[in-house]
Amino acid sequence: MSNPAGSRKQYIEEKTLKGERVKILLEKLVDVTRKTYQRPGMAAGLYAMAAAGVLATMDRAPLREASRPRNGSPAAPTAPPEASVLKEFERSGLRVVERRFETGEMIFSPGDPGEYLYFLRSGTVRVYKTYGDFKEATVALLKDGGMFGRLDLTEGGAQDDFAEAQAEARVAMVRKPAVAWLVKRRPDLALALFSAISDRMRQSDALIVTLLHREVSSRLAALLLNLSGRFGREKGEETMLDLRLTHAELASMIASTREAVSKAMTELQRERLIEVRNRRIFVLDRQALEERAASRST
Repeated sequence: MSNPAGSRKQYIEEKTLKGERVKILLEKLVDVTRKTYQRPGMAAGLYAMAAAGVLATMDRAPLREASRPRNGSPAAPTAPPEASVLKEFERSGLRVVERRFETGEMIFSPGDPGEYLYFLRSGTVRVYKTYGDFKEATVALLKDGGMFGRLDLTEGGAQDDFAEAQAEARVAMVRKPAVAWLVKRRPDLALALFSAISDRMRQSDALIVTLLHREVSSRLAALLLNLSGRFGREKGEETMLDLRLTHAELASMIASTREAVSKAMTELQRERLIEVRNRRIFVLDRQALEERAASRST
């Protein structure tokens, strides 16, 4: 015969052990954030490993924005990770400050206090660095969603980048000490938060890949494919980039010059790979654009 008392005791012990393991893993998550921010190349992988460890040990329901499996079909989130995270912050009573920024207005600059995590509710935000003779390098382009700012949870740091509203933007801000307090008590929220951070780093990595061993037209083609995948809207057999980007802004994303990008844009349009109408870029021949992006300089 089974021993109900013994089974219950074993169940309690297992739950206690699991809770301790989650607590330890969450502490490691915070430590990962602190120690790897200056090494973004390895951070995404570490976040994914740590988050996978939390997922393997947690025994809670997922965030409410995630749909549940039905009839054996896989679950699929109905909102990006950062949107779910921000809603949970608000439901948990954290103070969320919202500000509006006009087109061209600076949200923060290097040296500004890095005490907040920033969430884009609507609009477009460009995050960039400067180098050399005041040249700009775009490190992130966000539209109608996304998390930005210095992506650690430590106090006392400063911003390393510029963030500028490219179109009128609504931005929500949450203080990092409050976030750190909450994620230690919410394993499911910690998982979503670090998933959002990892996703942001993957976007940056994807932009970096476009710079490797390619001439300007190939780098530009790879960038346009990347942007069409993230911001594209299907228009029949064409894909319209739902962004207005100048040649100078495109150049800042592929470490080139405005003149070189203008020449490459003319070349791609002449070959009917893309077309520009009313300052919008349309991808006409995706397969040909992929072939151009894959070509490398010798």
